[in-house]
Parts: sequence; C-alpha cells; structure tokens
Amino acid sequence: MIFSDNTSAMDHKEAYEMIPLPIIFIDLSGRILHKNQYAKEALQTSTYTSYETLYDYIHPKDREAFQQILELPHRKKPQQILIRSVHLESKLKWIDTKVQPIHVPGEEACFLVTLHDITSRKNRESLLHIKQRTARKIVNGKLFKTILSELSMEIEELLDCGVHCSVLLYDEIRQNLVMQAAPTLPASFIQAINGLQIGSSVGSCGASIARNDIVICSNIQEDHELWRGPQRKIALDHHIHASWSAPIKIDHQPVGTFSMYYEHPYEPDEFELEVIDTCSYLVSLAVERDKSKLFLDELVEKRFKTLINSMTDLVIVEDQEGNWLDVNHSLETLLRMEQQFYKGKTNEDLSALYPKYKDLLESLTRQNERARVTGEPIQAEHIIEVNGEQYIFDIISSALFSENGDQQGTVIIGRDITSRKEMEMKLAESEQRYKSLVNYHPEGIYMLDLNGHILEINPATEKLSGLTKKEIVKHHFYDFIQPENYRNTTRHFQKALSGETSSYETFVISKSGEKLILIITNVPIVVDGAIKGVFGIAKDVTKKRHMEVELIETKEILESFFENTSDTIALAKKDGTILRVNEAFQHVYGWTKDEIVGQNIALLQGDKNYELVTFMNELETGAVINGYETTRYRKDGSSFDASITMSPIRDESGKAVGFSATTRDITARKKTEDVLRKSKQLALIGQLAAGVAHEIRNPLTSLKGFLQLLNEQGEPFPFYHIMLEELSRIEFITNEFLALARPQAIIFEKKDAIKIIKSIVAVAEIEGVLTNVHIHTDFQIQSAPIYADENQLKQVFLNIIKNSIESMESGGTVTIQLAQHQNRVHIIFIDEGVGISPERIKHLGEPFYSTKEKGTGLGLMISQKILKEHHGDMTIKSKLHIGTKVEITLPLHS
Repeated sequence: MIFSDNTSAMDHKEAYEMIPLPIIFIDLSGRILHKNQYAKEALQTSTYTSYETLYDYIHPKDREAFQQILELPHRKKPQQILIRSVHLESKLKWIDTKVQPIHVPGEEACFLVTLHDITSRKNRESLLHIKQRTARKIVNGKLFKTILSELSMEIEELLDCGVHCSVLLYDEIRQNLVMQAAPTLPASFIQAINGLQIGSSVGSCGASIARNDIVICSNIQEDHELWRGPQRKIALDHHIHASWSAPIKIDHQPVGTFSMYYEHPYEPDEFELEVIDTCSYLVSLAVERDKSKLFLDELVEKRFKTLINSMTDLVIVEDQEGNWLDVNHSLETLLRMEQQFYKGKTNEDLSALYPKYKDLLESLTRQNERARVTGEPIQAEHIIEVNGEQYIFDIISSALFSENGDQQGTVIIGRDITSRKEMEMKLAESEQRYKSLVNYHPEGIYMLDLNGHILEINPATEKLSGLTKKEIVKHHFYDFIQPENYRNTTRHFQKALSGETSSYETFVISKSGEKLILIITNVPIVVDGAIKGVFGIAKDVTKKRHMEVELIETKEILESFFENTSDTIALAKKDGTILRVNEAFQHVYGWTKDEIVGQNIALLQGDKNYELVTFMNELETGAVINGYETTRYRKDGSSFDASITMSPIRDESGKAVGFSATTRDITARKKTEDVLRKSKQLALIGQLAAGVAHEIRNPLTSLKGFLQLLNEQGEPFPFYHIMLEELSRIEFITNEFLALARPQAIIFEKKDAIKIIKSIVAVAEIEGVLTNVHIHTDFQIQSAPIYADENQLKQVFLNIIKNSIESMESGGTVTIQLAQHQNRVHIIFIDEGVGISPERIKHLGEPFYSTKEKGTGLGLMISQKILKEHHGDMTIKSKLHIGTKVEITLPLHS
C-alpha cells in the first residue's frame, strides 16, 4: 500500500475506524502506532500508551514466528500467520493475522495488521480431534490410566490458561473418590484430596457427585457454600482459586468426576462448559470398556494365571507372532518387568526396552522358532544377569496347539539351575583348592587315620623334618616324637577323634639333630557326620620362641636402665603429650607419674616454649638434640639448670611417632663452674690489685698533697674541688683493691646477728632520713648466735642497705627480716627501688660491673668474699620497678 508524498497511513486513521475489522498499525519493533475500535475490542484494551507493543498480546510461543514476519527478507509482500493471543482474563484466542508492509517516503517502515478471531472454529476442531483420538484409544484397548492422563494433558494444552485436569472415581465400596489421573496437579494437593468424601460442601468434586450435575465454582476465596471444610484451605494453600466438576455417569448414575482447577478466579464460557461435559462423557466410555474387558479377562485367565503364578519356574506365553501375552510372578520379580511394558511386545521390542537382556531375548527368539518349526520341545541353558549377579537357567520352549491341532503360540519355561551348577563347579574347585592348599602351604600338613598312622604329607613337612615322603608315610606318629611327649600328643589326638579341634606346643628332633619347637593343631576329618581321620598342622616357632626370650631379656635390661638411671627420662607423643616418665623424673621435677602422664611437655618449659617448637622441627627431620643447656621448672615453680637430650621414636616403618627427652640436672655443676670462675677472677683481681695499688698509691698521695698546697699558697684554683674529688675517688678504688689483695686478719667471735643488724640500722637511718627512706625491721627470733667477724659483717650489711637506699630516689621502705630455718639464720633485705633486670642481675658480683653510674662492682665482690669466709650464702632476686630482695644465710653457732 503506497500513500502520496503528503499523506501517511496515520492521516487515514478516521477511515480505518469505519472499517469493521480489527486493524493495527505497528513499526518494525512491533510498537503499536494506532489501533481502531474493533482492534481494541479484539485485544480487550481501551487505553493506549506510547510503549505498547503487539508482542504484549501474542502468546510467548508465537512471538518469534511473528518477529520473523517483520524481518527484512519479507517486508515487500503481505504475510499471513496464525497466532495465539493472550486474553486479559487469561483465555486463549486463535487469531488469523495478516501483515501488510506500508511504505511512506521519508518515514520509517510500518505495517498494517488485520486480525481475524477464529478461536471458536479452532477450539471446536481441536476438541473434535481429541474426541476422535480418545475414542480410538478406548477401542484399541489402550491402558485405562494412560487414556485418562493423556486426555487431561490434551485438554490442558487446548485451553492453555493455567488449568489442571483430574479424574476421580469411586472406590470399591463407593464411599470415597480416588484419584485416577492428575498429570500436573501438585503431589501434595493430590495426596490431600485423595479419598475425598461425597457431600455438598466438600468442594466441587463432592458436590458434583451429590447433585449428579456440573458444579461451577469460579472463586473459591469467596465461595463459602461449596468450600466450607478443610478442603477450602487446602485449595487456597495450593494457589487453586477456581474449580469446575462434571459427574462421570454410567447408566445415569455417577461413578466419579472430571474436574478442572484454575490458579486464578475464572468463569467458564460456553465452549469450556462443552469441554468439561465432553470429557466426562469420554471418561465414562473408558470406564465402561475397562470394566467389561476386565470382567471377561478375569473370567478366562483366572485359572491359568493361578497355575503359572504357583510355579517357581519362569513362565512366558507368546502368541503365534511372538508377542508376549503373559508371564508369571517369578519372571516379573526376577527381571523386574511390568505388565504395561512387556504385554503385546515381541522379543525384538523388549530388546529395545531392556537392552541388558538383548542377548537372552535373541537366543530365545531362535529357540522358540525352532520349537514352532519342529513342533518339539527345545531345551537350552541360558545365563541371565540381574543386578550384577549371574543366574543359569535350563529353558524349554514348547509350541501350544489348539484342540484341532493348530499352533496358537509358544510357552517358555525356565528353571533356575544356578545352585546345581555352582555345586558342581564348587566340587571341582574344592578338590583343586584342597590340593593347592596342602601342597603350597608353608606349614607342615599331614593326615592320620583313626589309628594314628600317617596317610599323607605335604612338601613343607618333608622340609621341616628333613625326611622324605617315603620315610614318613605309613608310619605311626610315635615314630617321630620323643618318649616324654607321648602322653600329651596322644591326648590331643584322642580329642580330635572325639570331634574337638585342639592346639598344643611340643618339640621334635629333626633328621639333622636340631631341636624344633612346634605348635601342633589337630582337626577332625568329618565325612557325612562320621569322623574318618585327623588333619595335623605343624607350625615351626623355634626362631620365634628364641626371639621372644631375647626380647624379654632386652626389655628387662631397658626397663632397669629406664627406671634406675639418675637422669630424668620422659616419653611423649609427637604433639608433646607425655606417655611415661621414670623414677628420676619424680625426684627432679616434683611431679608424680600419675600427675604428669597425659600432660604436655611444654609444662616443664616455663617461658621457654619457643625451644620446644625448635626441637620438634629438628626432630621431624630426624636430627637428635644432644646436651642442650637451658632452664627447666619444677612443680613448685622453682627453676634449675638442665642439659637436654631429645631423640625421635620411630615405628616399624621408620615413621616418627614420638620422642624421648632426657634431662640432666646440672645446677651443681653450674654453681661449681661459677665459683671456680669467680675464684679465678678474685685471684686475678688480687694480683692486679697488689701491683696496681702500690704503683698508684704513692703518686696519688703526692698529687693530692701538692694540689692542697697550691690551693693554700696561691689564688683560689677554679677546678680545685673537682680535682680533689676525683683524686679522692681514685684513692677509694685503690683502697678497695688493697682490701681484695691484702689478707685480712679475721677475728671470729661469738656474736648476735640481731645486735649487729640493729647497730647498722642506727647508722643507716641517718642517711635514709635525707632521702625519705624508712628502715623497718622484722625479727622472728629473739637472738641469732653466730661465729663471725663483726666488723666484716657490718661492712656487708651496710653495703646492702646503702645500695637499697640509693635505689629509692623518691623514698620508700627498706624491710629487714630475720628468721631461723633449721641450723641457719636467714637475713633478708627488701627494698622498693627501681629493681634490676634479669639480664643485668646475672652479672652482679663480677669485677667492675655495677648498676650505679659511679660504682666499681668491687663492693659486692668483697661482700661475697667475706660471706664465703663465714660459710654463708647470698642470693639476689629483683623485679624492675618493684624492688630487690637480698637473702643472706649464715650458720648458727652451737
């Protein structure tokens, strides 16, 4: 259609309004440019938007075909296509559509679309075809439920508006409705309504039966008459909002219903009422045919079916063309075939359905053909594999004849002979196995008669005894055992003759004179319930017994070493869990075996768990940690110096499964080494002091004297005091050197340690007042008699108190405690000073090491020397920012 240059299709829309046909103008994308009033009615829309497209009204299955009409190759000529249109109420319409391309110069291509509604004609044609197909199925004897399911599916496809069809029939006692077909209804809904009772308020199905008429419920949500019970909630829960039911009648009496369910409220039109009425009629025909056929078949086949089903053999009945007519339960059960699949099928058909039985069915076809040709029974053995198991059947094919001698078919009977075949095979295999077992068994096997004579032996018996078969067979077993073993051997032989299997240990002497330790097992030979002899099995355990003795001895030695060594030993899993410890472990660490077993070895590490990680990594590589020196902790929290040795423990395959940890307490050795080191230092310092002090002291006196003289004679010397102070410090250090080097005259007398402490406190309190330090004493005993040089001890105590006062620049308290433990007096000095770090505290007592800015470290060294001469000890413990604790112990004077 071509318009003039000054006009377009849109300019003639008033003219198109007058044409009594639905007309629509669309562009290439399907967007509606204009539609006349008839098109609006056809599409059931009165509004128009610029985004409206014709695709909005075309069924999704037809949109692609319509789009191809608009594509380039087809634009030049009119096209015609049959499409389905989606009704606003979800009803399907069939539209005969013509598409005419329109060319307007200077404008984009558009199309004129005319619509012709052929829904009524199309629906009636489709319904007629459904009726014809269903009728043929009924006449041809198709399965009843298959007919119902296929009819339901065809109706759902015809209406295509969210409908679900179902067929319910009376049960045997005509009280409830049972679901026969519902191909698309939800399974849970089917389960809920299956067994529905008859009544006017139990939904459209029950009401249709009760009224014997079509019942329409277009909105279940609002219908409170038909849907009053729990069925109403069930339907709505499954999104079913409308239902129609028509009774299925035989002789004008209802036997069930054909029902249609919708997912939205829906009112049927005239055609849909015709559909449901037609379907109920078709189902009634199928029901009548099914009942009549069933009655006749049951009458004819009942006796024959009873007969073949009573047989354990497999039975197949074929007609003259080879179609399967029937089988018995034994075959159905074994091959898992259902009647609906095999009935009316040939062996060739069944080969396609059951490919795993293809070979069997082809063999049966040939066998059955021979039986029909010869008229004689044909027998053959066949292997049937079911679920991975093979069965052997003896199958006979026999032709069936009528009374007048005409062949009517074939009967095939198969008997399971698997057990018989297996028994025959097992007998042959058993004999071969017995020979193989006896001849190749590594242990000696022999057979005795009821009198004890040897009937048979295997090669292992010859090898064990050193004798040949000829030298053994026919001899009594007494000929090969020692006299002292006669009684025990005879007793066990008699046990076997009484039917009892027994084992015992004995010894024999081989041909070479070697004593062999054997475990003998006697087994009765039973045939048909009677004992015919005895089997003997001789196992050589000579090496095993010798190894067991050696193993026990080795184990006892290792156990003795483990428990009696002075070093601690712990055995642990790979994760560190302790499995076992020795006696030394309890003494060194303080834990009992019951307390420590099951704990992790990290418990002994204290703050040194990083060591365990390193050890475990090294052990994993197969390395051994040998003599690693570190610190370990006892149960009471105290530490000690330890030398650690760790080795991996491996299983039989060489895999590391744990480790052993040996700990040696080296505290005494460390102390000895420390004392030796300090003694060497003292000796060295003494030698140095003796030389240096004498060399420095004389020049130092001269310098100090001349400095004082210069100051008195001349003008004031600006750095006089600084120089004098430094010279005095040098003099002090020199004197301390001399104190170390020069042997002191020590006068030991009986003294009271409390009185010495009190005299020192009186002096120290004066210095403490200047720095706001208070000295507190706590004496737990009245007197502490000691044998000592009072002046030297005062020097020690004063040095300690002086250090404590100097560590508390902001003031604090120095506490002095005195107590007696056994035969020693304990003097403890506790301050609240800045404390000393662990790194620095271990260097205290070394020459020239001091925690004070101008200290020499000689004061503590001199104190340690004095205490050593008094047979005393001194320990120092300190924590940063908390304070220091110095404990001195001296022997009490008795």
